[in-house]
Amino acid sequence: MKKMIMAAVVIGLAGAVSAGVVYEATTANTTLFNNGFNESGTTTLSGTGSDLLMSNSSGLLNAAGFTSSQNVQALNGAALTADDEVVMKLTIDDITAGGIRGNGIEFGMAAGTGFRSGSSNLILALEAQNQGSDVLIQVTSFQNAGEVGFDLTEASLEDGLSVTFTANAAGYSFLLEDIVVDGGVNDGNTSALVTGTFAGTEFIDYFSGGFFYTGVQKDNSGALGVDYSEASISVVPEPATLGLVTAMGGGLLFFRRRFMI
Repeated sequence: MKKMIMAAVVIGLAGAVSAGVVYEATTANTTLFNNGFNESGTTTLSGTGSDLLMSNSSGLLNAAGFTSSQNVQALNGAALTADDEVVMKLTIDDITAGGIRGNGIEFGMAAGTGFRSGSSNLILALEAQNQGSDVLIQVTSFQNAGEVGFDLTEASLEDGLSVTFTANAAGYSFLLEDIVVDGGVNDGNTSALVTGTFAGTEFIDYFSGGFFYTGVQKDNSGALGVDYSEASISVVPEPATLGLVTAMGGGLLFFRRRFMI
């Protein structure tokens, strides 16, 4: 009986602690899409969670990408509260595309598993300077769509980058790293921050049912290959939940000491 009690406490504690990361992309838990200016070819995803390769052999101006197969609420095992925080991370190590087209690299939260599914998305488009438009929030987002005042060099997109997308009840931020800013007051910078605020209960209304989303639109001069080393979602629980985890940790130590006598 003593061993059973200890096992129950260990399982409960482990479940609470691991609730931070609720999603890491694999070939088994993603939904692929292929859409954009011209829909063509077949998108595939291969490899392991820390070394994923997305490919599309089409030579046309299409966009390919993937979403999580489940939304944040399903992955988290509970609906979000106003005290929670969602963190989505994307790290691309390399892009082979023969050129990145207008929509560039897209990353954020989508309302469904298709190409910019629905109108309650929050998707940032990282655009290259050769396409004549700035980094922007896509028009299918529930936020006011618009350019943010700078674009990025195409070379800095193709040789890899990292984006951390954080959202809570107050608002959101996209932290761009390992990029080169082109234009604006931050010209030449290797990092950039795009932020915005939420009104009312927008965070809970949209993010509980939201999906991890990323895509790349390529030029019409070759096949597409994208290497990913991270595509994840974490949910940082409300303070009361963190307190419970701490209390359970103390309880675990208490039981161990008591029954080891």
